[in-house]
Order: sequence, then C-alpha cells, then structure tokens
Amino acid sequence: MRKLDNIDSASISKGTLYEEIADSLERSILKYNGDSIKLPTEFEMADQFGVSRTVIREALKILRERGLVKTKVGDGAYTTRPSNKYMERALLRLIKSNNYSDENITDVRIILECEAAKLACQNRDAAFIQKLKDNLSEMIQMKDSRLERVRLDLAFHLIIAEQSGNALLSLFIQSINDILFDYILRRIDMRPEGNLDGINWHERIIGGFEEGNPSEVSSMVHQHLLDSFRQI
Repeated sequence: MRKLDNIDSASISKGTLYEEIADSLERSILKYNGDSIKLPTEFEMADQFGVSRTVIREALKILRERGLVKTKVGDGAYTTRPSNKYMERALLRLIKSNNYSDENITDVRIILECEAAKLACQNRDAAFIQKLKDNLSEMIQMKDSRLERVRLDLAFHLIIAEQSGNALLSLFIQSINDILFDYILRRIDMRPEGNLDGINWHERIIGGFEEGNPSEVSSMVHQHLLDSFRQI
C-alpha cells in the first residue's frame, strides 16, 4: 500500500495550527489525483509537524469534512476522492452566508445551463430525448405536489447538463440544486400559475432538442430562466 509522503511541514506557523496542517496535508493529498493513499500515523505526523496528536486529530477532522480523508477502524486514515455533496455544501454555505441575490443566481444559471443545453443538443440521441419526455410526463402528473414538482424541474435541467458530456459543467449545475430548490419553490408559492408556465417551457425545449438546433435550444433555455426569474 502506497503511503502519503513529501508532506510540507516547514511552512506551518504557530497560528491556527490544525487548519494550517490540514491545508498542508490537503496539498500533498491532491498531488495523488484521488488515488487511495495511506496517511502516516497520528504519532508520525505529530512528530513531523512538531505538534501534539490532538492537533493532528483536529486537522484530520477538517480533512474528513472536506471529503479528502476517511478513517478505517484499526487501520488508520486513507485519502479518498470527495463526492459531489461536499461541493454542494460548500457552495450552499458560500451563497447563503454572502446573501447573493436571486438575480445573481439567475445569471449563473444562464451562463451554465445555456452552454450545457447547446452541448447537449450536439450530443442528443433518442434515449436522451425520451428521458426528458418521461420527466415532463411525470411533472405533469405531479403538478399539484409542490415539492415533487420542484424536484422534477431540477432533474429536467440536470438531465440536460449530463448530456452535455462535460462532467465538470454538470457538477457545477448539480451543486447549486439545493439553492435552486428553495428558489423555485418560492416562485411557485408567489405565482402558482407559473407552474404551468414551467411545464410549457420544458415542452418547448424538448421540441427544440428534437429539431436539433443548438443555438435555438440555448436561446429557449435562456428565455425560460429569465421568465422564471421575472415571476419573482
């Protein structure tokens, strides 16, 4: 089993030690591109950094919260690749703590989702279009269930993002879903008739994918997102 080495302990100050040690370990971990590597023992790291094992435990706790480390009982700590949920949580905290406006959120959605729609149209196939149609059919059936309606709305846009073929673009779009859930729910509560507007837009977008014009589909998504924002 490979072990994490080449840890930079020289740059650690005497400030918030556990945070700086966590950052140092993170830099070393990221060099391995997500490979599972066994970390040195707490005793070894404490000796290397010149701190107590308590400080090392706090640093490892931070790394677990970042999704970079997992502990196997009786076997020590190993590096791991963070899942999407860690990015979603970090982005959610960032947006809420800075109180970004609905207009800010809409601008980001337009930038990301219009490009995703264009790429998805270029990559479209029969299975993709059928997924969108199945989603729309279920959305129509669930139009009176607010929470399920919002879940399906977000799923529709995520299907498009995944079809873009760009995993990072899809990740960014998925990561703002927690924010968008409240955003769309509020829109429906303020203007219930907007529920039908959303369904109509999705139907038009599916038609655009069937026609196969990437620019036209991108324009439809743009107008759909603007219309959604203006309803608030």
